[in-house]
Amino acid sequence: MNDKEFFIFLGYQLRDRIRVRFEKDKGEILDLVIQYEAMINGKWIAIV
Repeated sequence: MNDKEFFIFLGYQLRDRIRVRFEKDKGEILDLVIQYEAMINGKWIAIV
């Protein structure tokens, strides 16, 4: 299995981001997470 995670930062202050995480095996995606997160009071918080 192969796990990957990366971030796409948004805005000019880079205080928002999208987290992308996926797990694949033999070219097939087994799990996918796309999460919007914001920097609030110095901590990355998942926005639901």
